Amino acid sequence: MHRYETVLKSNDAFKKHVSWFSSSSDSKLPDIALYEYQGTYTINSNNKVRTHPNIIRQVQTEFTDKKPKEIFLQLNQDNSMTAPHDTKQIKNAKYRQKKTNKSSSSNNITDEILEVLSMLNDHPFVQQVIHKKGQVPSILCYTEQQMTDFKMFLARSDGAVGVDRTFNLGNFFVTALVYKHHRVIKKDTKDHPIFIGPMLLHKDASYKTYFSFFSHLASEFKINSLELRIPEELVFGSDDEKGDDQCNQRCIPISN
Repeated sequence: MHRYETVLKSNDAFKKHVSWFSSSSDSKLPDIALYEYQGTYTINSNNKVRTHPNIIRQVQTEFTDKKPKEIFLQLNQDNSMTAPHDTKQIKNAKYRQKKTNKSSSSNNITDEILEVLSMLNDHPFVQQVIHKKGQVPSILCYTEQQMTDFKMFLARSDGAVGVDRTFNLGNFFVTALVYKHHRVIKKDTKDHPIFIGPMLLHKDASYKTYFSFFSHLASEFKINSLELRIPEELVFGSDDEKGDDQCNQRCIPISN
């Protein structure tokens, strides 16, 4: 039998005794230890023991599905000697973590905006970044070849342009213009394939956002400094998205 004794660092009148067997005919005894405490364990304003950082980190992992009181009771049940002193300590840890996460998230958004702005000069697909006060930036994307093909299609007297906003491409919406490319024919179906034209990555579906999108397109519909007049027969189809319906009617030039 072995016995170990130690005292509390901040109060040597409080002692802990540990007894255990190193060998025994009973195979279960070596796995059992007896803890005995002698004295009165007290904590006051002048004698506080700092909670170990590992305990604070453990507390932070419990915030998502437990309340501070539940965490406090659970940790005290597991080991009252190392548990936080009260629920206020847990609430303070939660506040600090939330503040840190918010600051980190803000920095990430700022970095992403700066990265997108830098892509205006470096990436051939990014043509314009629409950044207004109080709104997440919208990004207008297309390549020069896409715009050339789209202009050729618009110059025809027949056809339809589809305008659709997606809902399943991450945190942003994607509003894309689609059309059938009349200069290309698929071998298997003998039909014209559907091509993607200019597209807008945006966070909201407001009238102002769509107006900026279609205004940019209208300004691009010029060939050799002459405005491209779109035939009246050309149809713009959407899924009744109110904002883009109003904007493409006002922004896209239609011939008379």
